[in-house]
Amino acid sequence: MNVIPKYLTLGQYCLPCFADKIRPKILNYHQTMKRAKGILFLDKPRRKPVKILKKLNEPLLVKDCKDREETILRLAFKAAELGFNSVVKANVNYKKVRNAGYQKMMWQGTGIAATLDESSE
Repeated sequence: MNVIPKYLTLGQYCLPCFADKIRPKILNYHQTMKRAKGILFLDKPRRKPVKILKKLNEPLLVKDCKDREETILRLAFKAAELGFNSVVKANVNYKKVRNAGYQKMMWQGTGIAATLDESSE
């Protein structure tokens, strides 16, 4: 989630609060994650152009991820949250961060959420 509401960060909930507020959010999260895993991710141009039915004007942006797979999944999750079925014109890259003798890679990605015509593939 982009913005996590404060009531979702608490550790314990009473049963009525959990049933009314928390459980629907958890179920919604799991459904969105399931859709995100099925999102089509296009980072390279295809030989045969795909038919885009609808797309988001501004690109999605994800920063500070641990690896490439997490970056792609976060982009797909954002697209699924917005109701799209693909991420097109995606760009995933990394930069090396050095701290004295320790080095790690920080991944970031951009892409445009779109709804593709599934019958044309």
